[in-house]
Formats: sequence, structure tokens, C-alpha cells
Amino acid sequence: MIQDFKPKKYEPLYKNIKPCNDDYILCFKNGLVYLINDEIPKISDLKREVSSRYLFSLNDKKYFMSLNELDSQYQDINIYRRFFGGKGYIIMTAYHMYLWYRRNNYCGVCGKALVHSEHERAFICPCCNMLYFPKISPFVIVLIKNTKDDTIVVTKYKKGYSRFALVAGFIEIGETPEEAVIREVKEEVGLDICNIKYYGSQPWGISGGLALGYTCEIKGDSKITLEEDELSIAKFLRRDDNETEVSDEMSLTGTMIKDFRLGKI
Repeated sequence: MIQDFKPKKYEPLYKNIKPCNDDYILCFKNGLVYLINDEIPKISDLKREVSSRYLFSLNDKKYFMSLNELDSQYQDINIYRRFFGGKGYIIMTAYHMYLWYRRNNYCGVCGKALVHSEHERAFICPCCNMLYFPKISPFVIVLIKNTKDDTIVVTKYKKGYSRFALVAGFIEIGETPEEAVIREVKEEVGLDICNIKYYGSQPWGISGGLALGYTCEIKGDSKITLEEDELSIAKFLRRDDNETEVSDEMSLTGTMIKDFRLGKI
């Protein structure tokens, strides 16, 4: 998966520091990321002064976010899927922080402009003292097994992502992840399930989320009833079906499907 690389020494805690020329800087604009020859630039590569904010360090290298827009060399943010060995993870994680910073400028209680804390990654309202911390939205990804014919359920969205994936959805307030698994499966494909087991997790900064993977088994009738507002199709996938185009192994979904095909699930 995108976060699985070595060495990996990730330090996310905020520091109130200024960058040096050899530090790296991430520049984003409207779903685009600034790269130079497909590389994350250093401060010295920009050839101009920019305001910045510290994001994190990875393997003792510091990464900052530009507070200024640059003129050119922006590429679609989804280019992160092309990069292994940490670069894709850096872009996605920085983009998660960028979205949070971009969406938190004014207090939701009194409407005053927010200021950044000097000691932690948080915004403070100078008027009512309301604190705003980074937001992470947890969601579940569900591999549904049909033990009667050794297949799993895969689905495809009507819009956006074009490959087959697994049933997925955000956890609602008051739900446990396991309860969300049961609800999402029933809502999207109309199946009852049992034997819910945790598989693994993955930070997914593009949507500001944290993916929690689960496996389960169909209980009773295996007839699929498709939720047609979001999904275009749902079908059963065999272990030896290598023609159906599914999510890549950079994602938790793709890794779970790969493990099913290899007989590990």
C-alpha cells in the first residue's frame, strides 16, 4: 500500500519553524500539485521567496506547505498514484493537511478570523477561544465473501473512479466500525452478513480519511440488490478472474482484492 515503504520515520507533530534551502516544499492549487520534473521541489528550486508552514518530517527530511500560489508546472493531484517509495505518500499526506488549512479560515461559532497556534497544529479563535484541530474522516472498506462459490462482491461507481472496488462508506456519528460495515453492505448491495473481521487500515489523505478494512461473509440469500444512486454495477468476482480491472495495490481496496486472489483471505 502507499504507506508501506522502508525506511519510514514519519514525524507528524507540528513545529513552529522556518524552512532552510534544502527543505522540501509542497504547493497545491485547486486539485493540482506543483512538481519539477515529477519531483517535489526544495525551497532552493523555487527561485523565489514564498511564505510557508511546516507540515511534517519523513526520514529526517522536513516538508513545508507553500502559502503562495506559483505560476506553472502544476499537475493533477492524482499523479500521486504513479509514485512509490514514499513520494506518493508525501503528496497525499501533505494534501490532506492542505485541505484542512484551506477550509479553516474563520471561526464557525463567531465568524472571526482564526490564527494558528504557535505550539500545535490547531487554529484558535482570538475572540471566543474556540480551538480547531485537523479533521480525519474514518470510513470502512468491506470485502464480502460468498462462501457458497468462493467469490467476493465488487462494485463500480456511476461517477468518478472507473475501476471495480469493494463496498465502502463513511462511519456515521455514534457507530462502531463494525456497525458501519453491516449498514453499508445492506445499503449498497442489500446483503446480510456475518463473521466480520478486521483486516487493516490506511491513511487516505486525498479524501481526508482513514480507511479501515474488514472482511465478512454473506449470511443467507446471496442475491444482490444494488443501490442505484451511487453504484452502476455489482457482481461476484472469482479468485481466478484477472480480467476485471480493480483498484491498484497502492490502495487498501486493491491489496485486499489481491490477497483474495492469492488465497490469503
